Amino acid sequence: MHTCKNPKTRAALARRQQGDTSPLEGLAHANAAAQSLGTIECMLQGVCKLCLQAKDLQNSHFFPRGMYRALMDVEGNNPNPVHLTTQTLVQKSQHIRDHVLCRDCEQLLNRNGENWVVRNAFNGTEFRLRDLILHSQPISPTDDARMVAYPGAEISQIDMAALVYFGVSLFWRASVHKWQMLDGEVYEPLGQLEEVLRRYLLGERHLPEDITVHVFVSPRQEPWRSFCVGPNPPNSPIKLMLLAGLMYVFRMDGVTDLDREHCAYHSARGVIFTSTTLDDMNGYVTLSTYLKQSGLNSQASVQIVL
Repeated sequence: MHTCKNPKTRAALARRQQGDTSPLEGLAHANAAAQSLGTIECMLQGVCKLCLQAKDLQNSHFFPRGMYRALMDVEGNNPNPVHLTTQTLVQKSQHIRDHVLCRDCEQLLNRNGENWVVRNAFNGTEFRLRDLILHSQPISPTDDARMVAYPGAEISQIDMAALVYFGVSLFWRASVHKWQMLDGEVYEPLGQLEEVLRRYLLGERHLPEDITVHVFVSPRQEPWRSFCVGPNPPNSPIKLMLLAGLMYVFRMDGVTDLDREHCAYHSARGVIFTSTTLDDMNGYVTLSTYLKQSGLNSQASVQIVL
């Protein structure tokens, strides 16, 4: 059910229900409502996916609103990101969002992870998280930039709890709702683990040892800007999420002791990796699948739903 808190709109709707307005007057009020977003607060009432309570639902983002800065081409004629699915390409200002969470739960996700990550992920010009890592000592010195491990928990300015929490929230969001974008959707069901992650996000439990979260950060000055969910084969025990210079790898089956040693959550040192392979993978998915048919150049900023 939709509710509108603008008094004039409510009065007009009441008169319309009582037959006191003409169809044209009703249409005029509807148009005025649509054009007055600054004075009208419309909400959808339903069950919040996180707290499971019946509340007013917000028009929630899948990817945080603040992260879309990384997709903006501020020097181009059209600064809006390119949105791609397997069938459609369009350049427009559009975020993946729907009525999924109540305000209290949105604020919970913001406080516990999203706010910190948005401030420190790549924003199109700066990449604070990368800089913090590269100014620290790796766990084992190496000249191989494809993958370097750092003790994130020992770098005072890195909030590993927030970094992990945010990643888990993305995989959980992708499981509890089918997020629409153009003719595609973001939907990665996790089965029974969905409830485990929900309780973790609410602070009711820890992550079990048979789930690992691995965090990778691009060390490059100009990382690929693509936001990409997957590609994740059906029933795969591993899920991938790439955005704003970050890659999260979520493993939920066949977890080994080595996986836990490299896990950002379970490892004592809060292991976090820099990886040029991150950008190579992101670029490969974008270029090999889409750019040949679209004519985009290699610096394009894209958001992909597979």
